[in-house]
Amino acid sequence: MADLIRRLTIDLTRRLAHQLNGRIPEGRSRSSDWPRFRRAYLKSYRECFACGRRRAWYRWLDAHHLVPFYAEPDLELEQTNLMPLCRRCHLLIGHLGSWRMANLESSYYASTLRDKIEQWKNRTGSL
Repeated sequence: MADLIRRLTIDLTRRLAHQLNGRIPEGRSRSSDWPRFRRAYLKSYRECFACGRRRAWYRWLDAHHLVPFYAEPDLELEQTNLMPLCRRCHLLIGHLGSWRMANLESSYYASTLRDKIEQWKNRTGSL
């Protein structure tokens, strides 16, 4: 029991620290099912959730984890924990400009950007 409490305490401390500074811990590897799952997920999307850019899906679109897979391994293969982002938005919005960072508010920033782009398109009539 003491070992379980110690492990939970360490885990919660790490999660809090990662939420405060957004750092991705070393040593966490992806599930062997991730490549197949990612490909199937992205086949249903043709545009970036943030900027709305549309292109051939597989080479430019990424599946961004809203809750980082290292923080909640059980959510790694959950579609509800993913958001399709182009490589540019994935780096800038999903990871705050550094692949070693995690933005826990990426969904909010992506939808805000998408709304701003839509407002601009409606005002100007184009993009």
